[in-house]
Amino acid sequence: MNITEEAEYFIELPAKQNKLYVNYDIEENISIDAIRVTRFTESEIKAIDERYWPFAVPVEEEAEG
Repeated sequence: MNITEEAEYFIELPAKQNKLYVNYDIEENISIDAIRVTRFTESEIKAIDERYWPFAVPVEEEAEG
């Protein structure tokens, strides 16, 4: 990661089965899906709703595991 680049995160929500992710749909509305697509910065997550921040998973960590 470049020093000038912000870290990116997926928002991973708990679910009874599998995992759910917060994404933007094609019209840039928030959607909850079983696949992870949208990468967010910390400021983007907190702009949506600060309560999502505890569910942020670094993109690198998710790619490894």
